[in-house]
Amino acid sequence: MIRVALLLLSVVLISSFLLATSLKDVTELEMVAKLTGPNAINNTLKYDVFGTDLGHSFNDGEITYFVFGDTFGINKTNWRKNVMAFTTDQDPSDGIIFEGFITGDGASTYAFSDNTVRLNVVKGADLWSSVDLAPKLLKSQLPGEWSIETRIESNSAPVGATNLCGLLFFSGVQNWIMWGHLGNRTMEASGIIGGKFVKIAEVASLYPYLRIENRLFSNTYVFSYSQDGENWIEAGTFDDKEGFLNSARYGIGAKEWGTSDYEVIFTDIAENSVNFSARELREAFYWGGPGESSGAAKELIHSTPGDITAIPTNGVAVNSRLYLHYMMVNYWGEPGRWNTSYSGLAVSKNGGRTWDVLDSVKWGSESNFAQVGIAKASQWPKIPDGCDVNSDTLFFFGIPSGRFGGVKLMKVDGEEIEKIDAYRYFSGLDNSGIPQWSSKEEDAEIIIEAPVGECSAMYNHFLGKWIITYLNEQSHDLEIRESPNPWGPWSKPHQLVSSREYSGLYGAFLNPLFVENDGEYIYFTMSLWTPYNVYLMKVRLIKQEV
Repeated sequence: MIRVALLLLSVVLISSFLLATSLKDVTELEMVAKLTGPNAINNTLKYDVFGTDLGHSFNDGEITYFVFGDTFGINKTNWRKNVMAFTTDQDPSDGIIFEGFITGDGASTYAFSDNTVRLNVVKGADLWSSVDLAPKLLKSQLPGEWSIETRIESNSAPVGATNLCGLLFFSGVQNWIMWGHLGNRTMEASGIIGGKFVKIAEVASLYPYLRIENRLFSNTYVFSYSQDGENWIEAGTFDDKEGFLNSARYGIGAKEWGTSDYEVIFTDIAENSVNFSARELREAFYWGGPGESSGAAKELIHSTPGDITAIPTNGVAVNSRLYLHYMMVNYWGEPGRWNTSYSGLAVSKNGGRTWDVLDSVKWGSESNFAQVGIAKASQWPKIPDGCDVNSDTLFFFGIPSGRFGGVKLMKVDGEEIEKIDAYRYFSGLDNSGIPQWSSKEEDAEIIIEAPVGECSAMYNHFLGKWIITYLNEQSHDLEIRESPNPWGPWSKPHQLVSSREYSGLYGAFLNPLFVENDGEYIYFTMSLWTPYNVYLMKVRLIKQEV
């Protein structure tokens, strides 16, 4: 009898182990596509997205939103704390094609036609040492000697308007020069160099043709004007001895600092005296800002005074409203370490076009929910009885600031997502194994031990388990775990992606739509610090044989 009992106990233990660990291995790692930046499958350069990271995604009906962190344009200009793309592409096998980014409404715009660019400039679209609201279309410098020319065909700004429009040489708000027409019907070449205002040339009347050139491989720039585009008069020169403009882009731009909206039409845009075709204009010139313009992907959530950036950590859609969880970073420390002032929620009621920060839903600087992965309980085929969870429940898998904390769990019903008092924190199991939920965050228990970096979770039907992916900052690898319940017990980690194969990796953000064979194959976004862009990855999950 003792032997029989021991045998039965062994069977029970083995069966329990097999039930607890469905995942045997992770294989067939594949980089499916580069999603953002130069040479990506999406033309994100069109939206002045040259570098970005993260790529959390969430679904609202047929639309999937991708949310990115700190983002910059060419030459690291036009920094935005966050941007968002959208798509209806639900086939990840060949990459995800974005249909667009959320861009500014009611701000400066541009339009191409043949060799002509029409800029509509709004009141207040200024460019100064700390302001970058001016519309501009720019391209990279040619190596060696070069010239850029244009003709101002028309300018609707009223006499006396506070505006300047023309050719622009731009390397950021601290280093730029504009050469063009002023509102008082004179011409001026002026700008900010090394953070200080400079005036290079003045002309007492207007001429339609403008030119900036770099002669003899030097740092000397020559500003000229012409009545007919053939006979040129030099207005002034600028000797950039310290090389402030070495990496600058050139093109056309316009600014307005307080009087009225206006339209300016540029034509005969040429480089080294050769006119651009309409196609070349579209392909060579990029919208250089501002972030709130209709051409560039715009910043959704702004940082508060004293903070550095506002980074989205995940999103969710509830009743046609979009919600973003964000962290307000106030300090960057050593790799994998940073501090936040607080984290919170923002809501959009119009498909992501505008966002309102919910002042009533915030977590403090020491919270374990500075960063979250959000998952809907409705993914679960059968919610266990007695666990105080329903199909409207949202799970928030939270970690503190940085990448060295453990995971805690909170939940809220979708209908009450905007009520901070409605959130409940997993505080352990009772003697019957039933999860307990507390209204106090300090009661929350660790469900996955440190170190866990940015995390993402969902239910996997192939395994019949919940899975979570994250960065292990100690090994520098991406890892995956499984569990029968969101609150655990969570398995030991499997390596998802090795940092030896992809140096500088982080992320691993899941989406329940992006799977094959019920989750035997999962797709996820992964960031690489160099070249600071987002990639779509794919792996195969191997189950234990029972």
